[in-house]
Amino acid sequence: TPLAFLLTGSSWLGISFLLGIALIIGLVHGTPLPRWLRPLHVHGAMVGGILQVAIGTLLVSFARESEHKDMYSKSRSLLFMTWNGATAALLLGLGLGNMTIVGVAGLVLTAPLLSLSRTAWTHLGKAAGGGMHRMAFAALLGGLAAGIAMAFRLTGGYYAHARLAHIHLIVL
Repeated sequence: TPLAFLLTGSSWLGISFLLGIALIIGLVHGTPLPRWLRPLHVHGAMVGGILQVAIGTLLVSFARESEHKDMYSKSRSLLFMTWNGATAALLLGLGLGNMTIVGVAGLVLTAPLLSLSRTAWTHLGKAAGGGMHRMAFAALLGGLAAGIAMAFRLTGGYYAHARLAHIHLIVL
């Protein structure tokens, strides 16, 4: 349900927050933790946390606009399991340094967003500030595409540009 997305996203944020605090404490005390934990912290917070909370919020918004009274309790188990499984795979790939796993996980993460895209695009257009919401959704898809291209090494000599696009489009 939308509530499961919100609660699970908040849990991912909490875990990523604790990892971030551990990284800072280690850095301040002169015993930094391994470098591979930083991407876990960032991607856990952004993908597992913030994006999942955004999906949950979007589902709540769909439920509010719907004429069906049971939309709040409508199960989206496949979407939920796909999102969280792909997020876990993404973090595993980053931890292992295996960019193939990261790229495949990125492709799998794109599927739930694309499954919501038509409804979200229509719904976001009706909302106040709909144009900005649509631009943010398009930027998210562009940022995911840049991240997938980096993982599969499709960027050629433009890796730094792709990294900047990945970071800035997703944060937008």
